[in-house]
Amino acid sequence: MKDKKMMFLIVISFLVLCFAGCSKSDRSGGKHLKVLTELQYREKVEDAVSYTRQKDPKITIEVEYISSDEENRETELQKLRTQIMAGKGPDVYILDNMSYVTPDKAMPLFENPYKTMQSGALASLNRYMEKDSYWEDSAYQKEFLNAGQYNGKQYIIPLSCEYTFLISDKNDLEYLKDKNLTEWLIEAKKTSNINLKQLMLIYNTCAGKWVQEAADYEEKEVLFDKNAWVEFYMEQVLYKREQFNQVGTGHFGTMTDITSDTQSILTVPDMKGKKLASIHAFGAIGMSSAYKNEAYEFLMLFLNDEAKTELEKDGLGTSLNGTIDIQTPVQESALDQIPVLYNIEEKQMNLLKESYRELEGAYFYTETEHALDLKVDEATGRFDDPNADFKQWEATASELGEWAYKNYEMQIAE
Repeated sequence: MKDKKMMFLIVISFLVLCFAGCSKSDRSGGKHLKVLTELQYREKVEDAVSYTRQKDPKITIEVEYISSDEENRETELQKLRTQIMAGKGPDVYILDNMSYVTPDKAMPLFENPYKTMQSGALASLNRYMEKDSYWEDSAYQKEFLNAGQYNGKQYIIPLSCEYTFLISDKNDLEYLKDKNLTEWLIEAKKTSNINLKQLMLIYNTCAGKWVQEAADYEEKEVLFDKNAWVEFYMEQVLYKREQFNQVGTGHFGTMTDITSDTQSILTVPDMKGKKLASIHAFGAIGMSSAYKNEAYEFLMLFLNDEAKTELEKDGLGTSLNGTIDIQTPVQESALDQIPVLYNIEEKQMNLLKESYRELEGAYFYTETEHALDLKVDEATGRFDDPNADFKQWEATASELGEWAYKNYEMQIAE
């Protein structure tokens, strides 16, 4: 009898230990955070984990990296989405919204961040941001925050972005500054600027950027003007037919194209004249997190200089420097790191900063923008032959415009 009683107590003790180990807080007051992120952010994330553990040894952090392999990633994403819907998602998300534009075309976890913000999967960050002096003191582009808001609450914080700019070895771009993308195309037909000509020649591969704010998810309104879109597409087609064999190699849109000869840098607008950046990396906190304050502090290490400042006191370095990847940072102060990466001289760096200041905000690429990139590029390839039936191309353009409009309707209605 005593043996049975002893065995019963051992089993009970074992179960208690198991449940204690599985909980997010142990008896010593320890806290457990789970971070979900991409493999390309490993170095930064590991440095953030190391610093957090050093700062507070009671915090344990589990990091899960989403596979970059297309097949494995799809399986992982399905599992993660099921967990999130069941209220068992991670505490911290550090994700790449533009992963599908990489060579392996890996899909993002949230195919439409705007809808994710409405779903209840993410926690509002307002109460934490209001107490954080970073938002008053930093050089963060506050306009970028709008993309991560829903009903006046902040759910997502952009961490990096990308935007297209035009460069020239002459001071000959100022007249384009207040024009929209359609007007840029008109100018490309009559200009001698090889870079503008080249930009408009291959911009069909960026069809998702032609209209950068295509839907208002709060007002449930489609802003995509399909008729204007089709008209622009056909004008671009005609331009390509006229210029294909006449335009040489130009330079635009990448840091590596900026040289000591560069005299002008201008942000490329969309069809409505808006100049927005597309969001790459972003951070968020799961609604199910039991430690939202700690999760927020961890997330902010990718923007603020806390870790860098504290570690330098001990003569230690860190990769946490206000950027998370090689894309364009979301705070102007971090732009100063670009010359080191791309060997850009001071004069050209000032020009780049001027183009950066032109940005009016940011937006998320969704599955529709991504599909437009692919569909327009594929259609353009089919009709590259100068003898191709122009009416058939026009019909294809109309079909694509109609498809995009209906897709945006479905997205805001879901």
